[in-house]
Amino acid sequence: MRQLIILTTCLFIGFTSLKAQETKISIKEEVLIVSNRIEADQYESGKDITVIDAKQIQQIGATSIDQLLRYVQGIEVQPRGAFGVQADISMRASTFSQVVILIDGMKLNDPLTGHFNSNIPIPINQIEKIEIIRGAASAQYGADAVGGIINIITKTRSVNSSSSTNVELGTGDYNLFFGRANTFTKRNKLSFEIGVDGAYSKGPKPQGINNTFGIATFSAACKIDLSKNTHLFYRTSYDYRDFNAKYFYTKSAADNASENTQNAWNQVGFKNTSKKTNTQIDFVWRYNYDSYLFNPASKANVHYTNFYTLQAYQNLFINRIWKLNYGLQADAKTIKSNDRGNHQNYHIGVFVGMLIKPIDAFIINFNHRLDYDKNYKLQYTPQLSIAFNKKYYTIRVNGGKAVRAADFTERYISSNLAGPLSAGRNLGNPDLKTESFWNIDGGIDIKPMKGMVFSATAFSRWGKNQIDYVITNSSELAFFTNVKPNTNYYFAKNIKAVNTRGFELGFNYKKEFHKNNFIMLNTGYIYAFSKTTEGALTKYISNHARHLLTYNIQTQISGFTFGISGLYKYKLPDAIKSNPLTSNEYALLNINAGLRLAKNKLGLNLHIDNLFNRTYTEVLGAQQPGRWAYISISYRI
Repeated sequence: MRQLIILTTCLFIGFTSLKAQETKISIKEEVLIVSNRIEADQYESGKDITVIDAKQIQQIGATSIDQLLRYVQGIEVQPRGAFGVQADISMRASTFSQVVILIDGMKLNDPLTGHFNSNIPIPINQIEKIEIIRGAASAQYGADAVGGIINIITKTRSVNSSSSTNVELGTGDYNLFFGRANTFTKRNKLSFEIGVDGAYSKGPKPQGINNTFGIATFSAACKIDLSKNTHLFYRTSYDYRDFNAKYFYTKSAADNASENTQNAWNQVGFKNTSKKTNTQIDFVWRYNYDSYLFNPASKANVHYTNFYTLQAYQNLFINRIWKLNYGLQADAKTIKSNDRGNHQNYHIGVFVGMLIKPIDAFIINFNHRLDYDKNYKLQYTPQLSIAFNKKYYTIRVNGGKAVRAADFTERYISSNLAGPLSAGRNLGNPDLKTESFWNIDGGIDIKPMKGMVFSATAFSRWGKNQIDYVITNSSELAFFTNVKPNTNYYFAKNIKAVNTRGFELGFNYKKEFHKNNFIMLNTGYIYAFSKTTEGALTKYISNHARHLLTYNIQTQISGFTFGISGLYKYKLPDAIKSNPLTSNEYALLNINAGLRLAKNKLGLNLHIDNLFNRTYTEVLGAQQPGRWAYISISYRI
């Protein structure tokens, strides 16, 4: 109730302030979405889309990308630790492996496990905008895009970025120290940026667990303009994380885990545009190192993975009615592991998409993709999206197929370990089939005034062979030689059928009412329900919110900034039977306040996370921090 009162009060203050101001600055309504392959206004895509721009990111002042996304409508983030140590990202009741993360249109998803998908090697100040597209997108981006995609677009790859330099240093509870610095420069035919983020804390000690962590991210990029319409890009990034990992993956009494992950991202890109065509070619090499020590008395599991991706496509603007997109994507994945063994996988896909606009208000997006993968052989994934877009409203319908193949962990975890394994450990299954889903959603966006949008969407997903870990007695695992007799483990299985349905509501408002004075509001509610026909007691399929309310309000008036963000989450008690230490209901409220001085260049900032000191867990028994306050000073040129 207190949170509702605070939320209502802030809304009232914000809109009252807007009414009192007479000077208005026009805000461009059109937002081009590049994640659809064919650039188009977001209301012409036929999909449910949210865009977070650099100003919103700066104002919110999040310490990590997963923290930023946690309070965006339609996204469920399940953190295992504070300050972006590790988090699972879900959309529309998907599992953490069913959301595709992109950096400048290139797939980031880790081949070892989806738990690492939020280890994004981009400092937060290098982001120009984030495009969030809900619903299946396998026809555009291949396997894994079941719940949706999140495309992080950096300043170097954006045409709207301007030169800037940002520095911030902060400290807080639990011996927290953090800092970030970034500079982006445009000079003649060269654009260059370099940035670093870092955080260290001894952390709180819920349940006597030492939650010390250290995080560091570095990234440098450049763009060279070979001509007015031809550009070369290069980015190199490195991300380091060292943290306590107790109860991150198991509930075993012997779990006293710690973990160290390091990943490198190298991307080379080429882009050429003309009046009729847009051609892009990108190559990415992602390297990941992971050392997981389950117990100090045991031997660490060490994994080395490589993910190579080549992507080339072209947009052809035929005329006012027709736009065409076609291309190919090829990738290879390798792993060397003392726990999972040495394996490799390759994949190639071709895709074609059409945007048809027979009349100004009616838009059809039709996408086809054909993939061949070493694991799932040949797969065809179509998608059809239709939008009827008018000035004050948009009606949209979207439907298509999505697939996902098992990662290296789901196939091989614990296969190379000497036994006997303790109860509750995860066991891989090399015979897993490919997940397959049909998705449909429909909704409306109402735009009563500039900068304001109400949205409502209903969705349904029918899946077969969805992969999850199911409690299984060792008596059914005769082919495992490293298990204990009559002991329960989590064994990776295909669930015959999983049906998901729900709806989403959203309200977004953004208004500048004087120079450097503004209000931004993003709030959303999602209802989701999943049912497995087998009634299996799974580990992750059921671990999503039945009800999720998120809100984020930020305002600046005469140099003073204030914001609140928070959420309310409810999971069915029956849905967490396989995760008995997980909270089925909790609410969070965070506040941030600041003072902007020296013509808005100097900032003094205060953040308090979990203001009411709620006790909660998201996954297994990894209890999350209570109230955590921190302050910082920032300078922006």
